[in-house]
Amino acid sequence: MKWGISTATDFYSYRVVLSTDQNTVNNYFVTSGINGHAETRAIDVYNKNMIDTTLTDLTFVNTHYYAKIYELDTQGLINQGSDMADLYTAFSVTPEVAPFIETFEGTYKWAADLPWAVTTDDASDSGHSTTHAFEDSPNGNYPPNADRRLVMQVNFSGVTRPVLRFNHKYTFEQSADFGYIEYSGDNANWTTITGFTGNSGAVWEQGEFDAGILKNQSTGYIRFRTMSNGSTQQDGWHLDDVEIYNNTRAFKLPIVDSVEVNSDSKKYWIAGMWSIKGFTPHSGTQVWALPPAGGSYNYITLAGVENFSAAPKPYFSFWIKKADNGTGALSVEASNDAGLTWNILAQPSFSGNYVNYTYSLSNYRQPNVLLRIGAYSPYGSTYLLDDITIADSTGYTGINDFKGIIPSEFQLSQNYPNPFNPSTVIRYSLPYTSKVVLKIYNSLGQEVMTLKNETNTAGIYEVQFKSSNLSSGVYFYRLNAEAVDGKQSFTSTKKMILMK
Repeated sequence: MKWGISTATDFYSYRVVLSTDQNTVNNYFVTSGINGHAETRAIDVYNKNMIDTTLTDLTFVNTHYYAKIYELDTQGLINQGSDMADLYTAFSVTPEVAPFIETFEGTYKWAADLPWAVTTDDASDSGHSTTHAFEDSPNGNYPPNADRRLVMQVNFSGVTRPVLRFNHKYTFEQSADFGYIEYSGDNANWTTITGFTGNSGAVWEQGEFDAGILKNQSTGYIRFRTMSNGSTQQDGWHLDDVEIYNNTRAFKLPIVDSVEVNSDSKKYWIAGMWSIKGFTPHSGTQVWALPPAGGSYNYITLAGVENFSAAPKPYFSFWIKKADNGTGALSVEASNDAGLTWNILAQPSFSGNYVNYTYSLSNYRQPNVLLRIGAYSPYGSTYLLDDITIADSTGYTGINDFKGIIPSEFQLSQNYPNPFNPSTVIRYSLPYTSKVVLKIYNSLGQEVMTLKNETNTAGIYEVQFKSSNLSSGVYFYRLNAEAVDGKQSFTSTKKMILMK
């Protein structure tokens, strides 16, 4: 900043008033301070011949500041001040080129408000790469009434289905202070993806969020943003191993996620804030649970595209409740361009115990379809999600699409439909020619029926189980498969429910 030298013979001092608020600079008597994303500085200069100053410690990058210069004389009189000047702090970044993983060990340049900084304070922690990590408050707790931002610029043109993944730990005042993730295509208009609150128990966790709305853009932005109120300040947010990867997964009908086998459930979804917990289920023992989280809608997104072109009557179904049996709100959405844009199927509200929602996908009988469920939780609400089905009401499973495909591993899929009456389909995969035994058991462990006892070549198979002679209840099906060369074997058991 530069200004003209004073001509007054009774000069006492200059005062530089700098603020992000243009009205504030009209007040000589302001005090320096920061509140949210607003900053004011009052700087007194007593050397008449000093007509410039350099400010290197302003808090906010990429921000519009305003400034005025005042004079105070030895009689205590203040002039009206200079014209208001417009100033801008720099947005100086080196773009990341996706796909990438940033460990903050080499050369990087992100735009960081103070006091965001890379430190070695977490070097001894497990759960992230050594040695460096970004912190929002490296010298202690985050300040009160804070709004501090860390921004990276990314070239997404090399990825068709981008996913954001990172390692982090955090401690925020529960449901009062948050660490937000936000996306933008222009560094001006931002979409809030989620908000972390509470704490991770001093343990580093991995987060993964769909970033399809930024796909194919040569310039996009991702922002990590700490916001606090004026009461309790805590340690804040630690980030490392920030990554954009290209998601190439694709799925076939049906998908039946009863959330009982973690590895099966996790492969189906980009879970965002959702995680598998042993809370009150609709069926079985586990659910997808959304912990207290900020933002607007927190989404769980199908991890692989579906092709519904040959499905006569595809549909999407799930069961959901609020953990406290209170009122919840959802946004159920579908994309026909692999996640670039989303269309709302419905935005229902509900209360009480588990509620089932089923939606026709007849308008999405095409390739590159994705689905997602968003739970409204701006103030830290908790939801439980169970028994998710993406299937076709005619029983179409697309098994013919698997002809000639050799799986890479043994697998026993969840039966479809489930619950069922009178019949259901069981699918299994064999990477080798194998001796296969598939049996049904009741809840007492007694064998009810043998569905398969034969040798199958490598491939994907379906078996229909008809229950006409059985009563309602819980049943189990078990697959034993042993490669004919004797080198590989596989056993898996899953639960199904017959409801007559």
